[in-house]
Amino acid sequence: MNLIFEIEEISENEMPIDVKVSADHFNSYSFEGSLTQDVNVKGTLKKWEQDVFFLGKISTKWTGGCSRCLNPIDIPIETEILSKFAPQVDAPQAGSDTELQESDIDVEFYTENKIDLSQPIYDQIMLSVPLINLCGENCQGLCSQCGANLNKGQCACGCEDSVDPRLAILKTLKNKIE
Repeated sequence: MNLIFEIEEISENEMPIDVKVSADHFNSYSFEGSLTQDVNVKGTLKKWEQDVFFLGKISTKWTGGCSRCLNPIDIPIETEILSKFAPQVDAPQAGSDTELQESDIDVEFYTENKIDLSQPIYDQIMLSVPLINLCGENCQGLCSQCGANLNKGQCACGCEDSVDPRLAILKTLKNKIE
């Protein structure tokens, strides 16, 4: 389904949107992980003078690697979105000394009397993905020496007795205190 809408199609009343967009549409953007489920978008478009507002909900599933052990994990994404679209003529020009207001950051700009919901939806999905993704609360991660997955058992490299050379002085201090 296409996420591009003609401004003339949007009335002063609300225009309902209920679309399912292929995950491949957003996987062409480059980011770590991928969407493994189609993106459901439900909401409304409303035009007020030349500005268009989109208020809706997004649901999908993101798959990426555990931050500690790199095993794949699925994270359901369900989030709300609010976007404002304004005509390109109102956009600050590059290199100008125009001062941005806090409200200007949340504005998308449209040209040729068309708005494209793809970028704001993608941005909201990425903001919904946690920075640290764990496969479980007790994830042990990978061995810093040999790279073995410590969730599957102790590694055979004997690294539990080794000390980072930068921290070796702390070990001698500990021995002196005892």
